Amino acid sequence: MGKKAFEGKSQLSVASVILEKEPEPVSAVKPLTPGAVDRTIRKCLAKSADER
Repeated sequence: MGKKAFEGKSQLSVASVILEKEPEPVSAVKPLTPGAVDRTIRKCLAKSADER
């Protein structure tokens, strides 16, 4: 089963967390995740469009 990148008690709290915080790296949850996969996911979830 997967884990959500951002969690909260309501849709508003989830939206707030998305705007304010960075998600936990995949490698923190699944230590055997290849570095390239971790970097790709972080790039996709970057807040700034210039960083994506």
